[in-house]
Amino acid sequence: MIISCSRRTDIPAFYKDYFVNSLQSGYFNVFNPVSKTFRKIIINHENIDAFVFWSKDYTNFIDVLDYLDANNYKFYLNYTVNNYPCELEQLKHPVSEIVSNCIDLSERYTVYWRYDPIYISETTDISFHLKNFARLCEQFEKNVNRVIINLLQEYPFVIKRLRGLSNEFQPKPLSDDELIDFCIKIKEIANKSGQIVYSCTPLFNQSMILNQSHCIDRETITTITGKKLNVKVRPVYNGCGCYESIDIGDYRECHHNCVYCYANKRSFNLP
Repeated sequence: MIISCSRRTDIPAFYKDYFVNSLQSGYFNVFNPVSKTFRKIIINHENIDAFVFWSKDYTNFIDVLDYLDANNYKFYLNYTVNNYPCELEQLKHPVSEIVSNCIDLSERYTVYWRYDPIYISETTDISFHLKNFARLCEQFEKNVNRVIINLLQEYPFVIKRLRGLSNEFQPKPLSDDELIDFCIKIKEIANKSGQIVYSCTPLFNQSMILNQSHCIDRETITTITGKKLNVKVRPVYNGCGCYESIDIGDYRECHHNCVYCYANKRSFNLP
């Protein structure tokens, strides 16, 4: 069984106590948002093959990762680093600390960098992204060799939130040709720093420019565990290549307040 921690909220950044308390109790009590029921997931080596973590900030979660490692629980990290203006996301720590933390963790554990979502506006236009992405690639050079990109998931409640931003942050549509040209440039920038770009975006994957991403990746788990898992691809949206897993999070309040977030349906005060 693969445990996803979590697409639904940032457990390493905000719900460390929940995770630690679950470890101590020996099980996760997982809420199903569709059936409105709970499922008990027993925590032991026979039941859990690996943990896949998702976060924008692991700075206060290092001791938990070290505990898992010391107790022979296998895991890898998806680390989202976008370096966006505060109008779009509000991080607990400066991006310089986030980058340093990501690099430090990559020296000990398997870490994949997520540049996700790519949000296009007047302020965060193509030029912004190419320069921003290049700076981050340079910082991650020789440390993180896989980067995963994705375009904005345009759910109605996400677009409604974005419409509440000032004019310079309003979503700006691009043609497929513009997006493909942008994708080619992103790939070239990453390759210069020794990074391979993977994508959760159908347009980029179908054009054969980028590799299909598997953010929950059977091959990675086989590498870190030495076990070949009999799991199938189970996408959560069009373009997703994730393998099946159990997500132990729920749709709790996430204090990053990312305006573009598709996991958080609530409204919140914008800067």
